Amino acid sequence: MFEGTSNLVLITDNDGKIVEANPEANIFFSQQELVGCFCGAPLGLAGTSPGPTAS
Repeated sequence: MFEGTSNLVLITDNDGKIVEANPEANIFFSQQELVGCFCGAPLGLAGTSPGPTAS
C-alpha cells in the first residue's frame, strides 16, 4: 500500500524528521533528499519540530 498509492506519504519520527518517503513523494518533491530532513522543509516551512515539553 505504501509503495502503490498515488498519494504522497511521508513517515516521520517523534521529532518530525522524515524517516521514509514513498515513490510519489519523491516524484512530487523533484527527487530532493527527503529522508533525514524536517518534515516542513520540503514545503518551505521554516523552523524545526518542537522538542519534548517539560513537565
